[in-house]
Amino acid sequence: MSKYAICQCYFTRNFFVDQLQTHCLFASTPQFLHDYADLIRNLGQDELKSILKDLAHERDRRRNLINGLSSVRETIRTNYKRKHPGIFNFQESRMLDERFSELVTEARNKRALDKITHHGRGVFSFPAFTPDFCQELVDELNSIEHHPNLPLNRPNTMNKYGTALDDVGFTNVVDTLRQEFIQPLCDRLYKDERFQLDSHKAFTVKYLDNDFKNDEGLAIHFDNAEVTLNVALTENFDGGEVVFHGRSSNGLNQQPPPIGINHEVGQGILHLGCQLHEALPITNGTRVNLIIWMRSSKHRNLRCPMCLEKPILEEVSCGYGDGFTMHQSQNDEHSH
Repeated sequence: MSKYAICQCYFTRNFFVDQLQTHCLFASTPQFLHDYADLIRNLGQDELKSILKDLAHERDRRRNLINGLSSVRETIRTNYKRKHPGIFNFQESRMLDERFSELVTEARNKRALDKITHHGRGVFSFPAFTPDFCQELVDELNSIEHHPNLPLNRPNTMNKYGTALDDVGFTNVVDTLRQEFIQPLCDRLYKDERFQLDSHKAFTVKYLDNDFKNDEGLAIHFDNAEVTLNVALTENFDGGEVVFHGRSSNGLNQQPPPIGINHEVGQGILHLGCQLHEALPITNGTRVNLIIWMRSSKHRNLRCPMCLEKPILEEVSCGYGDGFTMHQSQNDEHSH
């Protein structure tokens, strides 16, 4: 039986520095100051100290998250009373837009996919969730986020606001969605890739308008995923278009014309994790999106998508890690 793992690059690579709007390597303070001398040359001392403090905090957060995740999830499970208990169990008719269910049936039966829009370069959109489910999920997550005694983790280094769904009890729901609905769809849409989507990371992100000193948009990036599903859960906002570029392997200087997609409540946007994309700032209201990063251990065990090298694995005691798997022989080597 395989165990899930992270690549050790998780503790040093892809630290997002908001002031620089880029991801950085942070192995040590001297290394950072040397490698990014050109980027930080014009920063004041106070701003540089703030960046270094944030980087050190993020490094410690990642280590503590790996070591303490099971305790975090148990604390949430025992201290939080669910507001909408029904949404913690997968119910197709309650959660999924009937057109999504029909689309997946078409994919399974190898019929024409009439209920999906192809925007080009492997970016697709389709009706995914019912409005009622979107509202209930947002309401539940608001209740969780405002609970005074829950040790919630931020979803990633780029987003300050949002909730890790696996931490608060949605793993089984997302497992079913991934295995029974997204997998057969990807078998049709990305058949040459032959993804076996055996794990995920699911979280929400929240963008607030510029009346707040909070997340408004998101810089160009790619995802730590083989395939990503992005679903808008709210509609009371203006702006916030998601813009797709080419694949990360092409580099920023050799990109095709961008593809822009406006969010609609319940609409799912499906794309490859290596697709460069950005979220434009919202100009009014609040936007909440569900993001599901789906991973294929068969692919990433050969090459980590973040450091682009053969992964050096570290087993995790809880959850899916970053979607890598360690087999028994690797576990034995790791223990010596």
